[in-house]
Amino acid sequence: MMIEKQCTKCKESKSLELFPKSSKSRDKKAWVCKACAKEYHRLRYVNNKELINERNKAWARNNPEKMAACRNSWNSRNLDRIKRNCKRWQSERSRPTKQGITNEQHQDLLNYTERKCFICGYLDEGDSNRWALDHDYKCHPKKGYSCVKCIRGVLCKNCNTGLGHFKDHVENLEKAIEYLKEPPAKNMSWSKYGEFQNE
Repeated sequence: MMIEKQCTKCKESKSLELFPKSSKSRDKKAWVCKACAKEYHRLRYVNNKELINERNKAWARNNPEKMAACRNSWNSRNLDRIKRNCKRWQSERSRPTKQGITNEQHQDLLNYTERKCFICGYLDEGDSNRWALDHDYKCHPKKGYSCVKCIRGVLCKNCNTGLGHFKDHVENLEKAIEYLKEPPAKNMSWSKYGEFQNE
């Protein structure tokens, strides 16, 4: 049976798991649920932003060892989040210089293409590392560089890599389509290999 408790703020009865810990109550849970507590602290910060920031900075200056311990503890618990943010920040920093457009222009291009890969239809799920800015290599042969004149669209990295291997050779791409539709070994007789006979 799930044990519930009434939040003194929203007056709703919720599972004990939805209440923060508290050593002052008999059940070791606070009287205000996590959602209400989060909203309270958010509004408190909005209304006292400058004062809270100054107090936090002063505490950090006066407690460097505790601050370092807190930082190391948070980093160890959020390794995946840190890796994702580092990749995103690196992508945003390099895009204006290497690809010739700003992050805002890149987002406009994603919206213009309905945030999906034109070739396979892969939908944007917010992971900027899954996307590649496709451009005409004849305009900028150097890998990773482009300008607004040669940009063709946004593709997922798999499709963009595929085009790169074909070197944008339309005739070879058409032959590849024919190959997939009618593979040459499909009609080959394998009877002499016994167990590998065609059905």
